[in-house]
Amino acid sequence: MASWCTTEITVLLLLAVSTRADEPTCEASITPRAHVPGLRYVEFGDDGTADAGKGRVARIAHNILELDEVATLASAVENFEASEKHLDSTDGLPAYEMYVRHKGKDTHTAAAVLPAIEARIGAFVGDKYGCSECYVCSLLLRRYKADERQQVKTHFDRMAYVTAVASLNPAEFDGGLFLQRTARADSREFFATSGRDAAFHQYDLNHGVDVQNGTRLSAVFWITDTEMSCRKDLSPWYLAPAEAGSADAQDALGELYQLGQHGYARDARKAVEWATKAAEQGNEAAQSRLGRLLLAGEGVPRDPQLGLSWVRKAAEQGYSPAEYTMGVACQYGDLDGGLEEAARWFRLAAEAGIAAAQYEMGVALVNGDGVAMDQRKGVDWLQKAAIQGKAEAIADLETLARAGIIILPGIEPDEPQPDESPEE
Repeated sequence: MASWCTTEITVLLLLAVSTRADEPTCEASITPRAHVPGLRYVEFGDDGTADAGKGRVARIAHNILELDEVATLASAVENFEASEKHLDSTDGLPAYEMYVRHKGKDTHTAAAVLPAIEARIGAFVGDKYGCSECYVCSLLLRRYKADERQQVKTHFDRMAYVTAVASLNPAEFDGGLFLQRTARADSREFFATSGRDAAFHQYDLNHGVDVQNGTRLSAVFWITDTEMSCRKDLSPWYLAPAEAGSADAQDALGELYQLGQHGYARDARKAVEWATKAAEQGNEAAQSRLGRLLLAGEGVPRDPQLGLSWVRKAAEQGYSPAEYTMGVACQYGDLDGGLEEAARWFRLAAEAGIAAAQYEMGVALVNGDGVAMDQRKGVDWLQKAAIQGKAEAIADLETLARAGIIILPGIEPDEPQPDESPEE
């Protein structure tokens, strides 16, 4: 880590504790908290639908869970012992999740409540999505709390034709599940649903989680178009809409061919082909993907200039991963602007919750790299990145604590070294 100027800053890292830990959950907690000033919330119409932007739709099914089912699922996720070796697919950090059903196989005693829930979900999905053979492939329970994890970055559920999400204890937290209507983080809207409700969406919905206070327990149902798709880990529902011109489906195919997932053999040329189709329609995720493929020379001759031009298009739409890439490009001299322009892009991505950008912004502020030096703000950004599990941020904060620059609980500053300069 670069050198740091000395000042005493007190930091409490990863020690925030829910103030509602002693309150009852489940039956007494199915009513959501009052809306938090400054947060935007999803508004469902009388028909149970909400406009999620660009033709995308979210739906709500009221009272699709019974109280005893909520209690069973909440108890299971609240009490399970998480393994930090089980990582989240969106960011590679510990997931704090457990499966009740995984790819069609029941894996926990809480699966006893699934048959009745499946019947209601099946009826809802058949009615609203026209899918008579849809199948609850997996049921995932997740726990969000201050000393584990509180966020999941924006993503798409590529393995699910339809996803249903129930917040099992909505009286115990603020924030939670959100949809993002555009590329920009300021278009986020949070779901405030009862513990018996479930929010439904398809593969085209950009969504994430941001628990801003308290502990959240949730149930996530991943639903495939057929039981066979589930058991064979296939996602065949993208090709027809992609060929019909859907940019969301085209972007999905670009990602799936790039990664070689869910029945699509890894094929960089096809990844470029589909990413190009979506990028040319203005899909920001595809623009960023195509840019990175060009930068890496995957499936196409390496072309840094063209690659960065596509990344810039995505960044200028407010797509935070692309904003971070722009910052790195400026930082290393691949684009003009130097450290000042790098810091500008890093700040945009950091404010959207990108942990790597929060780390870079923290280092820039502490060292005065491209910005006016402000160690307190820099440490704040390092702490945000550390809370998300960014290893470099955690290490840097510990280094600062040992140097006596900041105070961290449990870390003592190193003893000052005696002056070893020769006597005059």
